[in-house]
Amino acid sequence: MHGIELHRLNEDSSWVMTVDGTRLLVDPWLDGPAVIGVPSLHIAHHTGPTVAPSALPEVDALLISHPFPDHLHRDTLAQLPRDLPAYAPRVATTQVRWVGGLTRVTALPDVTAQAARGARPAPIRIGRAEVWYLRAASLFDPTHNGVVIRGADSGATVLYAPHGLMPGATVRAVEQLTQGRLDVVMTSFTFLDLPFYLGGIANLGREAALGLTARLRPRFLVSTHDGAKTEGGFIATVSKATRCDDVPAALASRGLTPQAVAPGVGERWSVGATA
Repeated sequence: MHGIELHRLNEDSSWVMTVDGTRLLVDPWLDGPAVIGVPSLHIAHHTGPTVAPSALPEVDALLISHPFPDHLHRDTLAQLPRDLPAYAPRVATTQVRWVGGLTRVTALPDVTAQAARGARPAPIRIGRAEVWYLRAASLFDPTHNGVVIRGADSGATVLYAPHGLMPGATVRAVEQLTQGRLDVVMTSFTFLDLPFYLGGIANLGREAALGLTARLRPRFLVSTHDGAKTEGGFIATVSKATRCDDVPAALASRGLTPQAVAPGVGERWSVGATA
């Protein structure tokens, strides 16, 4: 199809995104817990269903947005074809190759600074999908990054920012790349607060998601990285999560008009291109 199809794989932030017919497997965490270091530091389990790796549709490439285990999940990647083309930020390519076991790994260059200067950086081309990776402007922020994906034929465009985007250069770069044409924003409405020595706020939460939506004015809004999990280990004891239970109501409270879309696990939702 010309346009975007989203196939939800878990209640957190794993998807198959089909853009102008090119299928991208995004941040798959589908089998087993996600562990940061060792379980005593942090371990997370899904509480809801997932699509098993063996049940995945055939995909054209793997796309990893962050080097964290709930995005770059070793046990899931180990069940993918070793020669599946993989794309990831430079900070994550070594893990995809050596932890995930994939052999055809391409680094996504950070185009934040180029786009912020008014340039339109060349995308990474994956089939009929054009992909730009935008890192947070601060060198000390490995979390609040985004990926813009556009159909080469339709121009249909999605912003995937599972932890949210900090106001400033990264958001301006998204505006420069999309130039007022943004069909779907995928972001978190959960506020996840970690102590400063663990990086501070991880997911920027409801207010930041509403601000991003107001700024970018997409046609559709998809909540991602908001699924409930059972967690253990030290990080779980010192973190605090505040969830947003009603995204449509949150949008309405600000007079925002994008349609909130919430496909269930295993469901597909699609939107065609606009003129």
